[in-house]
This record gives sequence, C-alpha cells and structure tokens, in this order.
Amino acid sequence: MSKRAIIVVDLQNDYLAAGRFPLVGIDAALENAARVVDAARRSGDLVINVRHESAADGPFFAVGTEGAERDLEFRGEVVSADKVHAAYMSALAFGYGRVVSTEEYLAN
Repeated sequence: MSKRAIIVVDLQNDYLAAGRFPLVGIDAALENAARVVDAARRSGDLVINVRHESAADGPFFAVGTEGAERDLEFRGEVVSADKVHAAYMSALAFGYGRVVSTEEYLAN
C-alpha cells in the first residue's frame, strides 16, 4: 500500500445545484474528484471521505436528508468565494502538506 492518502471533504448533495447551499464550480469539482479518486484507488493510495452531518433541524447537512464555495461574511466584510478558497488552500499548503492541482496529481 502506498504512503499517500487522498482526503475528500464535503462532496455532499447539499452543495449540488439542487441542494441547500449550491457551490460555485461544483460540477467541475466533482469531475476532478472522481478522476483523482479513481487514480488513487488504482495506485493503491488510501481514499478517505469526510461527511459532515448536522442536527435534523440544522441549516444543511441535516441527518436523514439527501442533502462552499460561497461568498462568506466575516466581521461585516464580504469575502468572495474565490478568496475563501485561496485562503483555505494557502493555509493547508503552508502548514500541513503539499497542495497540487488535479492535473499535477494525475501526472505523478
């Protein structure tokens, strides 16, 4: 077994177009994730899926439902979805591991 792992987080129905919090670019993200997961499994890499759940009356990820990139607000300032994503990915790359694109992963 490989020493690499792929962690898939939050590819859940609530983020699809018909969900409670549709994401910007979700279709492309799903396609890329499927390609990466397929390649990882063929290579013997560990694939970890993280699924979040909230209480049944929660705003999303409610238990028992089928159920971002979203603009967010912090201290009165609206932060665009692309900036939210960039901030998150830069924090991961700085302190936790190597962040690569789908194409770069598939090429190795």
